[in-house]
Amino acid sequence: MSYVIDLPDLPTWNANSRGHWSQRAPTVKAWRMVATQAANRAGIPKLDVVFVELEMTPADMRRRDPDNLAGALKPVLDGIVDAGVIPDDSFRHVAGVALSIAHPDKTLREHRWRLTIDVLESDA
Repeated sequence: MSYVIDLPDLPTWNANSRGHWSQRAPTVKAWRMVATQAANRAGIPKLDVVFVELEMTPADMRRRDPDNLAGALKPVLDGIVDAGVIPDDSFRHVAGVALSIAHPDKTLREHRWRLTIDVLESDA
C-alpha cells in the first residue's frame, strides 16, 4: 500500500548552498510544517516501516540534480514523524528514501512536489 501526498512549492536549498543556519531555518520549518499538515489531512495511520520518495516536477526546463532535493527531504521526514505516521526517521522505520525529478511540465505555474510513502510494515 502507498500514500501519495502533494506538497506546496516551497523554497529549497541544495548541497551547494552556503549560509548561516539561521538563513535556512524558516525554510526548514515551513517544509516540516506542511509535511505534518499534509500527512494529517491524508489520514495516514501509524506505520512501522516505510520507504519514502520525494519527487519534484519542474515548471521549467532548467537543469536540476535529483540529489539536491535532499535539503527538502529531511524536514519532510521530520514532518511525518511529527504527524505520528512513523515513530522516528531512523533506519528502524525508514527502510530507504528516493529523490527524483520528473520530466518538466511547462503548463505548471509552480513546481509540483509529491511525497510517496510506501508501507513495508504497519502497526495497524
